[in-house]
Amino acid sequence: SYIKRVTPTKCMWQVVLDEQTCNITDTESQSYMNEIGLFSKNPYREATDASLLCAYKYFKPVYKTDAFILVFRWTIEF
Repeated sequence: SYIKRVTPTKCMWQVVLDEQTCNITDTESQSYMNEIGLFSKNPYREATDASLLCAYKYFKPVYKTDAFILVFRWTIEF
């Protein structure tokens, strides 16, 4: 339900970090999120599984709490 084929050559991925996911609680070190990546598991269908980084995004630091949800959407064209 989080992957949608938009056209024969485009797919859209949606990554949802809900209220309970990836909350930063360590206030002393000022931890934050500032990057996200989308990996494909064994895209070359090799005998030994290997992952490939398909998408990467760096963004301004976000201090995630249980007060909100983050939604990332990617559209990749092949």
